[in-house]
Amino acid sequence: MCRLFGFRSSVESRAHRSLIAAENAMASQASYHSDGWGIGYFIDKDPYLFRTSKGAAQDDSFRRFSEGLRSNTLLVHIRKATVGSIDPINSHPFRYGSWLFAHNGTIFGFEKIKDKIYNAILPVYQRVLFGNTDSEAIFYYLLSEMVRRGCSTDGTCAISMADMVAGQQKAIDQIFQWVKDAGEPDAPKINYILTNGKRLFARRAGLELFVATQKKQCPDVDTCVEPNKICLMGVLPQFKEGRNRKCNHLLVSSEPIGGDDIWEEVPEGALITLDEGFVCSLYGPPSPFWITWPECVTVPTPRQNVVPALTKWRV
Repeated sequence: MCRLFGFRSSVESRAHRSLIAAENAMASQASYHSDGWGIGYFIDKDPYLFRTSKGAAQDDSFRRFSEGLRSNTLLVHIRKATVGSIDPINSHPFRYGSWLFAHNGTIFGFEKIKDKIYNAILPVYQRVLFGNTDSEAIFYYLLSEMVRRGCSTDGTCAISMADMVAGQQKAIDQIFQWVKDAGEPDAPKINYILTNGKRLFARRAGLELFVATQKKQCPDVDTCVEPNKICLMGVLPQFKEGRNRKCNHLLVSSEPIGGDDIWEEVPEGALITLDEGFVCSLYGPPSPFWITWPECVTVPTPRQNVVPALTKWRV
């Protein structure tokens, strides 16, 4: 499967360590995912995008981008193709207006339900659906359901986080239902990151996903004059639905990157959100059948400093 990495920070930051220098940096992971890569980032309010069908491990552009890029919001994807040809048009992230989106996973039996997804996508997005991946279809279906709740098509209007979440929950739940109704034995795998530069959403569905909101040790801990500063509050408790967490940065990754951060495993089916005020929240799976089809099994994760997953699809 593909690899995902994203961050949103209250201060402009470099991504060089996470992408190149850390023990498990994205460049290292790219050796096994060679079907394209892309980086989406924001300068002020404007999103920018670079995509290619080259392998990141063999492409010097990946290193040059990683070393020089500074942004408050960044989204990186390294592709291992499952649905769709190897082509820059199918590389992630995808962009529309202020939105950037990247997906890790597969809709098994996509051809069986492709028309259903396409028909549920609003015409304004159908006109720009140029690739042939399940990922791009998921992107525009998510946007369509949020627009039906009042969001502008380009993602710049301020509707409530609850409405945005409700739109995404409906879209993902519907995809699962269509796949189940089509008789496909394997559940979709739909891990994704979606951001408009102000708000960020990260879903775990079928594959591992991790978040970090704190460093293990702040380099200024002995000299900081703000004893109640967020980054000095110590290890925060495990995410629970309905509990908000104030932070000054959020990292999202397919697997923990480096040992400087406190990584937590996102529960299966959950949606992590980060709003403009850097309040981080967790929402549970969209519907009850999520954890009953296919059958789920408890899988302990023996990583240090990581909260074990609740469940994992049997494959």
